Amino acid sequence: MNYLFSWNTGGKILIANSKFHIINLPIELTAQVDINDNWAFFAFLKPALSCGLVSNSDKVKINGVLQEIDYYKQTNMNRVNFHLGPGAGIRFKNIILKGGVDWTLSKVVKEYDIHQSQFYIKLAYCFPIFRNYW
Repeated sequence: MNYLFSWNTGGKILIANSKFHIINLPIELTAQVDINDNWAFFAFLKPALSCGLVSNSDKVKINGVLQEIDYYKQTNMNRVNFHLGPGAGIRFKNIILKGGVDWTLSKVVKEYDIHQSQFYIKLAYCFPIFRNYW
């Protein structure tokens, strides 16, 4: 996954492009209201645990020098984060559209009060063989 962002601490560090590979273990608690055979609305709460595997940067400018760094080895970035994510969606036959927010409950960097949150919208197709389990 690629995340494009800038992080500036006192003008010394500028991050242009970073790659994080993360294992995410979500548990989704869902409540669904069927409108008819084709339509349904649902809401969910998704606590999740994520564990960072690799975190490299393509371009990092530290004190005017471009270089690559591994965030987990060279900074105090946490590998393990806890998230809580509410959301809602709609299902039409086998097509699902849902959106939500993931709020990080733990600090991204140990020394700073920085929390990472994300908003997402997903479009999915549920194969008919799994529809009875949805």
